[in-house]
Amino acid sequence: MPPARITVLISGSGTNLQALIDATKDGSLPNCEIIRVISNRKSAYGLTRARNANIPTTYHNLLPYKRKEGVSESAARDAYDADLATIVLADHPDLVVCAGWMHILTPSFLDPLSTTTPPLPVINLHPALPAAFNGANAIERAHAAWVQGKVDKTGVMVHYVVQEVDMGEPIVVREIQFQEGDAGEGGVERLEERVHHVEWGVIVEGVRRAVGKLRGEGEGGEGMNSSSFVPCLDLLTLNNSLSDIQMSIWVQGSQLNNIPSASVCSPLDSWCKELDLMSPVFPLDPQGKSKGSGD
Repeated sequence: MPPARITVLISGSGTNLQALIDATKDGSLPNCEIIRVISNRKSAYGLTRARNANIPTTYHNLLPYKRKEGVSESAARDAYDADLATIVLADHPDLVVCAGWMHILTPSFLDPLSTTTPPLPVINLHPALPAAFNGANAIERAHAAWVQGKVDKTGVMVHYVVQEVDMGEPIVVREIQFQEGDAGEGGVERLEERVHHVEWGVIVEGVRRAVGKLRGEGEGGEGMNSSSFVPCLDLLTLNNSLSDIQMSIWVQGSQLNNIPSASVCSPLDSWCKELDLMSPVFPLDPQGKSKGSGD
């Protein structure tokens, strides 16, 4: 079987990219090849990491599109994303990975990829739990919520990219507990360091599972059992109490005990009991405006 061809989108220092590069070399990502790294920032050190690994790079910046006279910002973004899709598709990748990509991907990018045969999946690394702190500054917002006593943990996930920011089906989810020292001076920085260390493992696992699914291996060949399924909550209707919440659960895989992979249930507990899982409830932030942590 030929190697899975992977395109990586970055905006920052590229530590998560480096984790992927190392994984393709040490066997953690078997039979995978990073065929191109694309950055929307010319100074991103991730481009240097890619060149050091002999991986082709492309710099694709939004600013020239926004500078065109008579072009609205939304039209500029659409044109930018359409050209980004053309750049990506020219390499015929099997998977696109957003590894600290600080730009919302619009339908102008996603639609051309979804209409290929087979559709080209896009996955994203996000430093928060599913449906919690979507969008930018997720680590800082989670820390602030913890200081206020609203949450007791945060996390990292890799998910499929859809038009709604950070709301695609989760592939891998890892929880991170807050620590006593996080409350003092420098607490956000200490939390951020722990989050990034977790990210380096999660992004490799997320790519491995996504590639495994493309190859018909289920969750990266792990098999289909309850331990492979991670519930994610999508708030649809919120009234005054938990019993009035209608939520959507994504189950990683096609079916478990004849439960469809996407369905709406109310109350939530009935599904969780059948899945033998606890009922997780995460605070939601519908105001997210961008993706990733920049690394």
